[in-house]
Amino acid sequence: MQTCYNCGKQVSDETLICPDCGALVKRYTTPVRQEDLDLGPAAPELQPKSESFSPPPRRTSVWRDEMGRIRFSGLLTAWLIVCAVLSGYTALSYASLMIVYHNQAMYADFFNSLPDFAELKSVYDALMADIGQYYGIYVGMLIACFLKCASYIWLTAGKRRWALWAIVACNGVLIALMLIFGNAAFAVACALESGATVLSIRKGLPLLR
Repeated sequence: MQTCYNCGKQVSDETLICPDCGALVKRYTTPVRQEDLDLGPAAPELQPKSESFSPPPRRTSVWRDEMGRIRFSGLLTAWLIVCAVLSGYTALSYASLMIVYHNQAMYADFFNSLPDFAELKSVYDALMADIGQYYGIYVGMLIACFLKCASYIWLTAGKRRWALWAIVACNGVLIALMLIFGNAAFAVACALESGATVLSIRKGLPLLR
């Protein structure tokens, strides 16, 4: 039962207008929206829920894609390719020196046939003498540079953790040989190269196979 606010008569809950005084008994505090009338009682459940937008996580230099494959960033890939090319070029240079050293007679005859290049002949003789004196170091540099080039290619293509450690080991050998040889600048360059490579992959190291 409800009470008429005007005359105080008790009327049923279904009564809208009081039969005695004609006052409006039932009042609505909130008007019904037309959208709710059109959609029916299940309308609130059909309304889309607001979802908070979260930006995608920032990728590091090494990450896994949706298929689970390991990916390198473009900057890291470019760095690895440059290091591989430089290592291959250095290995090729030492290989060329070894070829010339083991064919000294042929090249000596060539320089002897050019009397106008006596100064170049003296540089050639000094270089051959230097290779003969430090032959083991030259061979070690050749092998270390070749292995480092192969390790960079292995790391870029295979995403292998052992390839990174092979690069560090090759650079360690090169640093030791250059310090023995007396070329501190080359040793520092190898140390910086190795450090930059390790630091660029450090956060993604657990992802490597």
